[in-house]
Amino acid sequence: HNSLSTPPYLMSLINSDLVFNQRIVIDGTGHVFGVLANIVAKNLILGAQIVVVNCDKIVRAGKLRRNVEERASFMRKRTLTNPKLGPFHHRAPSSVFQRTVRAKLNIDTTRGRKAFRRLSIFDGVPAEFAFVKQTVVPYALSTSRFRPQTKRVTLAQICEVHGWTKKDLVDRMTDENIERAKEVQSFENNVEELRQKAENKVKSNGDYQALSKKLAAYGL
Repeated sequence: HNSLSTPPYLMSLINSDLVFNQRIVIDGTGHVFGVLANIVAKNLILGAQIVVVNCDKIVRAGKLRRNVEERASFMRKRTLTNPKLGPFHHRAPSSVFQRTVRAKLNIDTTRGRKAFRRLSIFDGVPAEFAFVKQTVVPYALSTSRFRPQTKRVTLAQICEVHGWTKKDLVDRMTDENIERAKEVQSFENNVEELRQKAENKVKSNGDYQALSKKLAAYGL
């Protein structure tokens, strides 16, 4: 992947030659909330189609209590004359991350709206992406952004305090999808191995070799 030298948090994950044909699947586990949102927003503007899985495992700096209080302060905000007008407060970690990325895009413009439509986010790993190679963003990993002694919490921990109740379900479904993907991959590897053995057996046959020489004489 290409990367922009300055500023580093705007690094590009995409190949400019195939910018509109790439779909990048990012595993959010252990990534810093704000840094990952910056990089995702930048690459959406550049034309990439981005899928972020394991949004519930994205981390934020600080103790749980401080992050919960900060989130609670935001969730108290509303339109006094008519709360139905917003702002709307999401409980799911994926929706929280999606709102943050949206805030970094100018969705009042056509370009911003199209970029936002190219973003897909999920808590856990859906079955359709359990078979897909997933990417990490080294610059956004908490191990490279935080000091070892820095306290950190996941979005799942914060959202559970504010009413998100799907963590157990998401973890169970993710484990099932990953196990199913491993079984399918193992089956495909076995099929490929048997196919190679069958081809080698046929090629070692004398009749096959004689026929191949005759066909080669005719340019086949």
